Amino acid sequence: GRLRYLSQMEPREVKYVRYFDDGNPRFEWPYQRDRGFEGEPLKLDGVQYTRGLAIHSYTQLRYRHGGDYRRFSAVMGIDDTVRGENGNVNVTISGDGKQLFRGPVKDSDAPRHLDLDVAGVRELEIVVDFGENLDIADRLDLADCRVIK
Repeated sequence: GRLRYLSQMEPREVKYVRYFDDGNPRFEWPYQRDRGFEGEPLKLDGVQYTRGLAIHSYTQLRYRHGGDYRRFSAVMGIDDTVRGENGNVNVTISGDGKQLFRGPVKDSDAPRHLDLDVAGVRELEIVVDFGENLDIADRLDLADCRVIK
């Protein structure tokens, strides 16, 4: 009751935009819950996670949780399956329209631990935008992402 994983929650809104819209469904990467894009476990820097979100650029997720939580916590990085392939994204996390985190994430970066204040926030928005290399290897993991009362 004190915490809830985002992978257990249904987003109020999901927006996914492909970099090249060639109509080939083989190159569509809708966000995944508790697994990677090929069905594999989420993995960052050799550590496997059973909970979390796999999010490809460009994806926007909006969650409504009524202001019941104080903290947003996650381990963020480019998934190990595409390490070394120059994956990079720009991530923005907002609460009720107020920016809580913004920054680039590259596959050469160590996983980053996020601990954000979401006290009173009714709507949480996560945007994973295109980085410097089109959308190649843009597989962001938000491992163990959860909100905590």
